[in-house]
Amino acid sequence: MPSRVWNKYVFGDVKRQVYLAPEEVIHIQNLIDVSGIDDYLHMLELQAQMTLTRALNCQDQFWRKKVRNQSFIHGDRNTTYFYRMSSIKIAAKLISLLLDGQVRITDPREMETHVVNYFQAIFGNHNEYIANDLVVKVIPSLVMVEENNMFRVMLLFDDVKKVVFDMNVDGALGPDGFGGIFTIIFGT
Repeated sequence: MPSRVWNKYVFGDVKRQVYLAPEEVIHIQNLIDVSGIDDYLHMLELQAQMTLTRALNCQDQFWRKKVRNQSFIHGDRNTTYFYRMSSIKIAAKLISLLLDGQVRITDPREMETHVVNYFQAIFGNHNEYIANDLVVKVIPSLVMVEENNMFRVMLLFDDVKKVVFDMNVDGALGPDGFGGIFTIIFGT
């Protein structure tokens, strides 16, 4: 089945949906800017945002299925899907306005300043706390003082060398991808 026919009849003309959905959102947001927000316009905006989200998800599914089919033909040369995915993510995460009480903030720099000030007010203050032993009472101590002191002792070079030279050279690879033989030859 050709891609255009597949797009139109299986997915419902994804390209047209993705083109029209943001226009509807912008149209409703312009109405809100002109006449102010009310329950009806708020509901219309939510519906338009949901339609946009559905269209973007449909486009995502379309490209996933298309890339699956194209990968059999073209292999790893198909980068269109990944470009489309990044475009969808950028379009879906755009913030066009913030409300600060009854004040609308639409300028990107003002929105940035508002968000920074908001979180600085929450997290920027010095926190007062009262020391208590709740953690000691609730969480059991699994390492004894003697064991902890043993863990804190500095290792000697000869001890480390003995452990490395006692490794099984034919054993499994370590987290760095190298086996014991590599460590013995190149680690000294």
